[in-house]
Formats: sequence, C-alpha cells, structure tokens
Amino acid sequence: MPPSRRDGDGRGLPRVPEAFFPTDAAWSRLSGLPALVVVQAPRGYGKTTTVSAWLRRRDLPEHDLVWAAVPPSVTGRTEFWAALHDAVVLAGHENPGEGDDGWERLARTAGARRRDLVIVVDAYDRQPDEAVDAELVELAHEHEQLHLVLLMRAPRPAVALAGASADAVVLRAEDLALDPRRVALLGRSLGVTVSPDAAAELCAGTGGWPGLLRVALLTSTPDEEGDPLPDVSGIAAYLRVVLADLDADGDAGALTALAVPGTLTREATAALLAPGEATHVETVLARMARAGLLLPGGAGELRYPPLLRAGGRQILLEDDPARFRALSAASARLATAAGDAPAALRHAVDAQDTDLLRATVETTWAAVLEGHRDLLREALTRLPDDGPRVRALRELVLPASVPRWFAEALQSGLPLVEPGGEGLPLAAAESDPPGLPAAIADLASAELRGADLLRAAHAFHEAARRASPGPTRREAASGLALTLALMGHPRTASRWLAWGRRDRGGTDGPLERVAATAVPAIHDLDALHPASAPGSPPALGEGQRWLEAVLLYVWAGRSLHGTGAEEHLADLERYREQRGARVERLTETLLLTALVDLCLATDNLTRARTLLTDVRGADPHWTDVARAKVALYTGDDRGALDLSRTPAGVVPLLCRPALEGLLVHAVAAHRLGERATATGALDLATRIAERTGLLRPFLLVPRGDLESVAATLPGGGEVLDRSVLAAGSGPFPEPVRSEPLSGRELKVLRELASGRPVAVIARRLYVSESTVKTQVRSIYRKLGVHTRTDAVARGQLLGVLAPED
Repeated sequence: MPPSRRDGDGRGLPRVPEAFFPTDAAWSRLSGLPALVVVQAPRGYGKTTTVSAWLRRRDLPEHDLVWAAVPPSVTGRTEFWAALHDAVVLAGHENPGEGDDGWERLARTAGARRRDLVIVVDAYDRQPDEAVDAELVELAHEHEQLHLVLLMRAPRPAVALAGASADAVVLRAEDLALDPRRVALLGRSLGVTVSPDAAAELCAGTGGWPGLLRVALLTSTPDEEGDPLPDVSGIAAYLRVVLADLDADGDAGALTALAVPGTLTREATAALLAPGEATHVETVLARMARAGLLLPGGAGELRYPPLLRAGGRQILLEDDPARFRALSAASARLATAAGDAPAALRHAVDAQDTDLLRATVETTWAAVLEGHRDLLREALTRLPDDGPRVRALRELVLPASVPRWFAEALQSGLPLVEPGGEGLPLAAAESDPPGLPAAIADLASAELRGADLLRAAHAFHEAARRASPGPTRREAASGLALTLALMGHPRTASRWLAWGRRDRGGTDGPLERVAATAVPAIHDLDALHPASAPGSPPALGEGQRWLEAVLLYVWAGRSLHGTGAEEHLADLERYREQRGARVERLTETLLLTALVDLCLATDNLTRARTLLTDVRGADPHWTDVARAKVALYTGDDRGALDLSRTPAGVVPLLCRPALEGLLVHAVAAHRLGERATATGALDLATRIAERTGLLRPFLLVPRGDLESVAATLPGGGEVLDRSVLAAGSGPFPEPVRSEPLSGRELKVLRELASGRPVAVIARRLYVSESTVKTQVRSIYRKLGVHTRTDAVARGQLLGVLAPED
C-alpha cells in the first residue's frame, strides 16, 4: 500500500484518494523501476492513481519525476516532442532538445546525482503519430537512468513493443480490475456496507471496473438485507461519458444497441446493427472490448457485464425507444432460434409486440416454467386472455399459489372424487375455449417434470374437471393419480386412477400407461401389501422418458424389501450417469432418493454421502430428508435432527418426504435425549399414517427407537402394533454409533489418516507419545473401531475426514 495519500508531494504526483486499493497484479509487478511501464485501460480503471501510488513507494530507488500530460492540441510528432521537452524543463531539468545528446546529458546528470529520472506521459493516446511509440521505447532502453511510463486508454504499438521488451511492465484493464475483497474495502471507505456475496455480484456486474464500481456504490441504496442496490441511472450517466470517448466514428448508437442482446456473436451483431453500422462489426466489437464494455464469453461470444448492460439499455431506451423495441424484437427471434428460451421471452416482453410475445410464450413456456416463473408471469400479464394455451397459463401460473380449497382438501384427507360418484364436483365453464383442458394437462405435465407436485396435482385436477370424456380426461386423471401417489396420498391416488379408467376408448397416453403400473405398486408398497412382480415397462417416446424415473423409483422400493438391492443400485447409478447432468427435476429427485435408500440398504454409507455432494437440482424437501437419513445412519444424530426439520406447511401436502423426515426427527431427538421433540414428531407421523395409509416409512428407521418414543406417547404404539409393521423388518442395518471427537482427537485422527507413526505424530503435535496413544484409544472407543484403518474409514464416513484422507 502507498505510505502517503497527500495532495501531491512537491514533485507533480497526482493525489491518491483515500478510497484507493491497488490490485495485487499491479502492485507486485510495479516493485522496482523498470525501464518502461505501459498502462493501457479504459477511463475509470485508475491508471493515473495506480502509477501515482507506485511512485510514492518508499522501497523504490531515489528518483526525480517529470509528469507530462499530452495536451489535446498535439497534432503530430513535432508537437508531442515539444510538449515533452517543455514538461522536462518545467520540472527543473535542462531541455533535451533535438537528437539524443540532450537525453544522454539528462541520464548522465541523473547518474551523477545518483537519482534516476522517471518521465510519466499521461494521456499518451492523444498523440496521433504511431512512429513515436518506437522512439520512446528505444529511448527508455538506451539510458539506464531514464525510465518512461506511458498511460493510455486505447491500445498503441507501444503496448506490443513493451510486451516484447525484457525490462518492461505492461498493465491492462484486467490487471487493474478489482476483486470482491477490494470492493468490500472500497465500500467501507465510502461508507457503504458490502457483504461478500454482494461484492462478488458487483464485481461480476461491472467486470471489476474501478470507476464504475465507485459510481455503483455511491449511487446505491440499501436493499432489504442492507447490501447496496445500484442505481441504473447513475450507471447510465457514467457510460454516457465513456461512450463519448469512443464515438470517434459516430458509433455510440451501435454501442448502446448491442446492450440489448447482452451476449454477442459476430453473426448476431451484424444482424442487429443498421446496414451502415454492420459494415464494420469487427471495429465496433473491438472498440467495445477495449473500453471494458464487453468481456469474453463461451464459444467465441462476447458479453456485457450485467450492470454495464443495464446502463446501456437505459441509454438506448431514453434516446431511441423505437430502436430499443425493434432490437428487442430481433433479439427475441435470434434467441428463439438459438434455443435460449429465457432470453427470448425477456426480449419479447421488452419489444412490446403482442403478437410476438404470444408466439414466444407459446414456444418457450415449458422451458421457462421451472427456473423463470416470474418472467413468464410478467409476460402473461401483458397478454390478453385469448387462446387455450395463454388462458391455461394465465389461470394456473399467474396465481402465486394453488387455491386454498385444493390445499385444504388434501390436508383434510377428503377425496377429491367421491368413490362411486358419476362425475367431478365442479363442471367445466361454458366460456372455456376448445383445447383448454388439453393445454392445462400439458401445463400439469410440465409442473410434474419440474417436481412441483402440488401445482401439478391442481393443474391435473383442473384438466380432468374441464375435459369431456375421452383421452384427455383419462390422461389428466392418470397424471393426478400418479402425482398424488408420489406426494404420499396413495388412497386418493387409487380413487383417481379408478375413476379415470372408467372412461375407456382411444389410445392410452403415456401418463395413463405409467400410472396403471406405478400407482397400484406404490399403494401396495406404502400399505406393506405383498408386492406383485413388475411387468414389462410401458413403451415411452423420447419426450416421455422422464416418466421412466417413476418406474425406477417403484422398482427400487420393491428391491429394498426383497433381493437384488446391490444390482439395482449399480443399474440405477448407471442409468443416472447415462442421462447426464441436465435432467428433469422430478427425474433427479426420484433417482437420488432411490439411490440413497439403496446405498443405506447395502451398507454403502460413504457412497450415499458422495451421492449427496452431487445433487443436480433435486427438490430440496426430498434432498433434505435423504441427507437426514444418511446422517442418522452414519451416527450424526445432531445433523439428522437439524436436516429433518420440515416446514409445517409442507407436512400435510408432501406427506411422503414429510413422514420420513418426521420419523428421522423422532429417532434423532430420542437419541439426543430431547424427549418432547421426539414424542411430538412421532405423534404427528402416526396421524399422517392413519390419514394416508403410509406405513412403509416406519420400516426405514430403527424400530427400537420408535418403540421407546411410543412408550411415552398415549396411543403411540397403535400404528407400530399393526400386524404388517410388527411382522416386517427394516431394510437398513443398524445406524453407526459414535461419540463426537474433541478438537485434539480430530487432529490426531487426521495424522492417523496420513499413515505417520505415533512417534512422528507426537513430534508434530508437540505432545508425548503416551499422550497420542491415549488419544488414539479414545478415538477408537468413540468411533466403535479397533484399528487405524477402521478409524480412518469411520472418520470419512462421518464426514470429519475428507474422502482423499
């Protein structure tokens, strides 16, 4: 850090602001006095301040300074050298004059005084004659006591020449960009609190541009968490100044126009710019990259950092709103062709073209439903209520939650279709357009793929309620049955399946084919009825393969209570790897849940832990329950208790993961001596089981612990005493029992994992060998093992040792 931040030091050095924090890259490379330093970066990157702070360093050799700024009046080589000579004279040195003799005299004088001479040329890119670059580089390397520093915004030949020189330093924008740690320091010095996450977001939003970061912080307002929320207007005002620097050829309109798409390829850039602008696409993109407006992206793309893009869009919207809308429409079409559904929909909203927006919603709704629901809602609010697809989306996506009556019907345990009833409680509205039930059923399938089971159940219910007898109603009823079975309402699911299958005729749809196999099997598994042998899986098309996960989940459940769990584990892992990382959320949720259960059943506890480090977007309610089970069976009772805290609103709706979580919670609390917590969890679990018929989860936790908790709960043993539960045995082995290790014992365990002898461990920890041996015996006792190898394996299993240890 610079030792002083004075307003100059009598040598012409510019002031160093208090809120300046040099980067590691710049500070480490400016450690001495190189023959030549070239700093090339756009406005606001702190070129002048960095050099001024560097020349204040106390560890530099003794030196004199000439700070020369190239005036705007310089039009060529002669004017430049004259201005430089004048600056040397004003600093108290003799005029070098023409030729090399004068510079040689300056160097000899500096050597005689034992003080080097540093000449800083600021705003060097104002000098138009590029031949001067080579002259300056040669001058810097000819005289040992002379050192040149060139500061410039735009690239010049001097950058490449310095890069090829031995005793030269070149700093570019990336060397001066701030990292999140310095952004936090900058915020503190400006009186703005910046959390680490907010600092990282600001860095990403600005590309680390120091000047823009100062503007963003100074014009920000605190958000709900106290972090700075930048004002886009302030960003736009700063960018207007930057764009004025770049507008030598009248290209400012092109520069702001390209903020609309945000991510650019050369082909897309040419398609978006006006004919006159498109002729020099490469020049436009290069100029923007030099200015720090664009950063490299993937696959040859360039991208605007988010805050820069927001500022550029605002400038264009203020200056030329018609062009902004036209470019947004063009960008929507380009994004649609590229398969970027969220970008296409965002641009279509900005284009304010109803026909384009409707077409884009029709094309992209399924792709944006899961991760960009708010964007889809915004688009739907701008569309009239016409057409079956838009009507379905407006009715079922715009509301923030499912209707209260539907959630209450599930919570109360009331069937949504009365057994033996001839129809649904509600009739289709006369105003429903043709095709609306099918559109709702498509939406329901998308919600199911995204593992939003409650919304899927409601949408399937609406489709079945509104559809006429036929394939659409059967498919909707089957989808609802399948969804309810997965949620943990097997009795209601069976009623829906039976109701839908009354309506025969036509070809069975994929949901009906899968539900016909999966719903009865799930019902039998949950009720602990003898499971029939699985039949041949139904044929599914490529677009329906996500339904395979339901069947695999059922077959994995069967294998837990039979034979072949090890084979099923290997097959399921192979299937998951073949599907790759980008799978539907329901697929990942069901596969991960089944794999964890199979790992527990086959005593592959470390494997289960590893699986849960590679979660690819599974539903968090199911994932937390899986983590809680693994924690319980690996002896981490406190972790199991914390992970199994299910939100109250989820319990009566997602009964399956909620019931499993409650039972883990009860067992973990019992083992930790928290009696009230244990009895409360078991009481709620038994009430869910009585209402839904879910019994199998009671076999997935240690029965002895449940019986101990039930003994203190009035009537608590009634569910456990049912014959099917009393006669059954759980598929999982007994949980690992261990006591927490002390901090010193953890250190010894890590040393044991390294394979070092006890004598070496004692020396490394500065204790006696007898002390280490005593701690090793304590470790073995607490972990329930007898050898070093077993202790290391158990430590890895409990997560206190990394797998590589």
